[in-house]
Amino acid sequence: MSRGFLFCLVVTLVFSAGCATKKIQEETTLTPPPPQTLSPPVDIPPPVAAVDQDVAAETVAEEPQVVVAPLPTSVLQNVPFEYDQHLLSDSAREILAANTAILMAQDRLQVTLAGYCDERGSDQYNIALGERRAEAVRNYLLSLGISAGRLEVVSYGEEKPLDAGHDEDAWAKNRRVEFVPML
Repeated sequence: MSRGFLFCLVVTLVFSAGCATKKIQEETTLTPPPPQTLSPPVDIPPPVAAVDQDVAAETVAEEPQVVVAPLPTSVLQNVPFEYDQHLLSDSAREILAANTAILMAQDRLQVTLAGYCDERGSDQYNIALGERRAEAVRNYLLSLGISAGRLEVVSYGEEKPLDAGHDEDAWAKNRRVEFVPML
């Protein structure tokens, strides 16, 4: 066979294969299913498909991971503090009781207790005060039955203020312990 003949044969086969693919694609175009009416959600588990054991043994497919999103941080309330204090007020204890109920209901939820201060005081002093505030919240939660393994303490001092103002209203918002869900 000559090279010219082989070249023509290869070109013809490639060209005809491309045309056949287009025809197959045109024949296998799916029409969309008819629209379905929406019904109220019902807690019915999806049907379990029968699986051929021989096919299942040959095919190793990972099941999709279901990620449960933690509660939004807005559900767990911040705990406020008075100026230069780390002791819990009565209103702080009420907030902690409400947060404890949420934590008890979400028994896998772990949180970071982030302590903050207003801008007054040195950086070093505010870091220490923020930590004392977070520890006070942690100890109170422990006394209410929350497991220590679910709580982490961190202090940001005067960093990350909620309100960048320089008056008593702003400072009061910045003296807090935040509940930050761990992912």
